[in-house]
Amino acid sequence: MDFNAVGKKDSFVMKLDPRIKLMWFISISLVVVMWDDPLMLLGVFLYELLFAGMAGIPVKRVFKSVAPIVPILIILFIANFFLYTPPVKVPTLLGHMLPSYLTGGEDKIPIYLETLVYSFGAAFRFVCILASAMILLMVTTPTELATGLVKLGAPSEVGLAVSIAIGYVPVLFKQISGILEAQQSRGWNSGGRNPVKKMINYMPIMIPTFFRSMNSSTHLAAAMTSRGFGYDIKGRTYLNEIKFRQNDKIIFFVLLFLIVGGILLGIFDLARYTENSLVIVKKIFHIQ
Repeated sequence: MDFNAVGKKDSFVMKLDPRIKLMWFISISLVVVMWDDPLMLLGVFLYELLFAGMAGIPVKRVFKSVAPIVPILIILFIANFFLYTPPVKVPTLLGHMLPSYLTGGEDKIPIYLETLVYSFGAAFRFVCILASAMILLMVTTPTELATGLVKLGAPSEVGLAVSIAIGYVPVLFKQISGILEAQQSRGWNSGGRNPVKKMINYMPIMIPTFFRSMNSSTHLAAAMTSRGFGYDIKGRTYLNEIKFRQNDKIIFFVLLFLIVGGILLGIFDLARYTENSLVIVKKIFHIQ
């Protein structure tokens, strides 16, 4: 998994100020948290794909970055299906998971249309937030992201920590891959299906990875100390200074308008699934 910027360097999105890209991610996160309508969230996801396309990122790459969370989405959908209570007085009953002819008595576990629609929305909300985060990492280098955070007022230590964390992920994956290949050449295998046994068998992978990471962190700390990190913070200079250009100012006001509009839609319940998706589904399937 590579978290380095992969968009086309000469594209409109890649040339934007990193603070604008951060604002883009924040705008989506704020709006998505206040919305639960699947159709409107689908619109947000398409907007994210458009943004990625403008940066020269293939759609397949976005879907590939989201694919690993499919099991989490399934768990989230099931949890909402069983725990969510429809806000309407008389929910639309579609049937029962355990009908009377199976239980030998009463119908059990009702299936409500409102619960299904809301569960889809909850899962889609998670997809939108994750996709926007992955796209942000694809269009912003760790250095740009750190500089943007510091320019927004975050402590330089926070910016450095974020930069190191993001930049170290692909390094960690390469280390694990190398250790796995080395151990497999020595006859190592992950074991059977027993989770406890499998965890024990992974110790020859985890221990070398841990010591390699500790060794890397020691070298990194020494390099930072030798370069005077933390000295004269107020007088610190930057290798690459970032400044708002005309395009950045325009996008800033566009994003500000979208944030305010999205929040207002959420406050006035215009992005609720009961007002949009639920009504459309009932009309399509002729459900009363």
